[in-house]
Amino acid sequence: GLNGLEVHNIMPQPLMLAKAVIGAGFDTRGNEGGTVNLHMNFDGFHGMDEQGGTVPEAAALNLKVSHIPSLLDLINNPQAVASGDAGQLQNQVMMNGMNALMASGLSLSLMDSFVAFPATRLALDLNAKVDQTATFMSTGTMKMAIENPDKFSEIINGLLGDPDIQQMLATITAMANRTTEKGKTVDRIDVELTPEGKIMMNNKDVTAMFLPQAAPQQPAGQGPAPDGQPPLQAQPGPEGQGAAGTQDAPVPQQ
Repeated sequence: GLNGLEVHNIMPQPLMLAKAVIGAGFDTRGNEGGTVNLHMNFDGFHGMDEQGGTVPEAAALNLKVSHIPSLLDLINNPQAVASGDAGQLQNQVMMNGMNALMASGLSLSLMDSFVAFPATRLALDLNAKVDQTATFMSTGTMKMAIENPDKFSEIINGLLGDPDIQQMLATITAMANRTTEKGKTVDRIDVELTPEGKIMMNNKDVTAMFLPQAAPQQPAGQGPAPDGQPPLQAQPGPEGQGAAGTQDAPVPQQ
């Protein structure tokens, strides 16, 4: 760890860092595979871009990867190890690696992580798990909270200037649950990847937005029907013509 760092004569004002901590660990005990932990955080960083407020003054990252397959699961012929045959070892790892990964239940979690600017803050929790029974071979959840979201978007757009990032932030803002907490505007976004392959954002199905190829397609000429009734079908027009008075209906939004 590091405490009370001050650097002078580099910037117009001293660079100050109240605290910084970095830690990591690896555990191979037990029958559920290996575990890797990574922790990083800093607080009280000042002295750069004080006017613009685009430099984080505090941040934390707490990452955990669990159920990491054992190397022994990747090698089914121990004689290759004894003989030192690198080519044979590589072939075994390549062939067995995907099967071991899918059967392991490998999981990743990002908990109590955040980045804080002087006027805005992003907090993020994430859990993801390999699931060989799921449509996309994985499931997961993400919870995000943004304090003063307009300022956050301004900072990110100013730093990156990427139209795709701007569009993503606009989408998040539009679909967020906006509240006022302790006098601050807060956007909350809960995302879930379900075993069925749906992406849910704040209980709305947004699969078509992020994975258009995975969304169910509406047959041409078939419109949406009220719940509990058969789908609406286009009526045939006079002989030699297409459907009369109909047009393809848009895919209903869920």
